[in-house]
Amino acid sequence: MLSEIIKSVEIKDSLNFRIKLNRPFAPFIYLLASPYHLLIYSEKSKNQEDSSYRPIGTGPFILDNIVSGKYILLKKFSKYWKNHKNIDYNINFVMGMKHSEYEQRLMKGEIDILSFIAGHQIDRLRWQGKINYCVQDPINVVFLGFNNKKAPFNNLKVRKAMIHALDLKRIVFNLNRGNAIIARSPLPPVFRISPHSENTLYNPNLAKDLLNDAGIRVPLSLRFFFPEPAFTRQTLVEILKTRFEKLNINLKVTEYDSWEEHDQSIKSDSSQMFIDTYSAEILGDAGNFLFSMFHSSSDKNTLNYENPIVDSLLQKAISEKDADLRNNIYNEIVRTITEDSPAIFMFHVKPHYAFRTEKINNLIVDPYGIIQFHKLELN
Repeated sequence: MLSEIIKSVEIKDSLNFRIKLNRPFAPFIYLLASPYHLLIYSEKSKNQEDSSYRPIGTGPFILDNIVSGKYILLKKFSKYWKNHKNIDYNINFVMGMKHSEYEQRLMKGEIDILSFIAGHQIDRLRWQGKINYCVQDPINVVFLGFNNKKAPFNNLKVRKAMIHALDLKRIVFNLNRGNAIIARSPLPPVFRISPHSENTLYNPNLAKDLLNDAGIRVPLSLRFFFPEPAFTRQTLVEILKTRFEKLNINLKVTEYDSWEEHDQSIKSDSSQMFIDTYSAEILGDAGNFLFSMFHSSSDKNTLNYENPIVDSLLQKAISEKDADLRNNIYNEIVRTITEDSPAIFMFHVKPHYAFRTEKINNLIVDPYGIIQFHKLELN
């Protein structure tokens, strides 16, 4: 995105530079503050991928060893400019295990920090007596997506029927045990945009009437794509199958072993329904979140959603300098999207980061969910 917006960069002196943009872009200051958009690569790196495996930087840690898909080992960088005296530890990122394995290793003391914990695990880990949590405000949305360009979900009444078929209040509580917020809009509450969603209007009789009005003949079979590594959502699949069976709708579930396979499949023509999630890459302004999910030109628009009014409003918001007026536009966008019902926006997960209190006294996580390892308070 930066490469499309920035016209030129002028170096003024060793500490100052000037950026000129190709067009008005009101959320630019928030984009600069995002760890996902303002990335600096060394001239010695061949490309961005090369930089990931041969990093060159001035952070508090330096890469010691890496085995793709298994672990990344960092050690203290003695030449770090702040010269943190409290850093006397290495960090080993362990990957490639199932969530149950991570949980077991945390309880055994083989892992000291665990992030992205499923809702049903949180209380169980807390009961161990040696686990505490750092809890962040949600910046994500988990949703049941429809392929809006293909039958039957190119019919608004069908999409509305699917929404009214689900008792989201009960589903979210049973899945997450109070560790998620019911979604009343695609936007997480952190953006402070008024919700407009009808998600909580559970009405199975209305759902049946809408399907009948849409001319849908039952029984109806629908392809449903599901990523197997997705935390507690295997339980969610069983709940969805049971709920939709009451409408005489059968879900033909295809499970994928990785998010990569799942993402490729939901973008294919064979996609009908799927579970997906999106997390904010820019905080402070809702524009990027809404553009990524719903603009017709966005490669992250997995819903195949297209509404010229939404596209036009998104472009208008980007050019609006006044934050209050911009938020008014975002409110109108959210209202329009809600009326279109391109997906069932289910819940926003409260990120929990577990740490063993025997070794760690406090864990600091930034608003983007990035653990500040150089600020660990050890016992």
